[in-house]
Amino acid sequence: MGNADMNLIFSEIKKIREDLDYLKQVIEFGIEDIILTGDEEKLIKETLAQKKRGELLTLEEVFGE
Repeated sequence: MGNADMNLIFSEIKKIREDLDYLKQVIEFGIEDIILTGDEEKLIKETLAQKKRGELLTLEEVFGE
């Protein structure tokens, strides 16, 4: 194999490594977004309950048209 071929192989390996590092970051950020704290879960449940009771205002009701 020539020097040019080796440089091409190393270049492709570097691109693959960068892609894998990017995917790893996406997965790590995604997992953090999926996992809710107890306070966040409570807030979501309270908000859904308020919505069911009709206690939440729409943007139009708050800010007008």
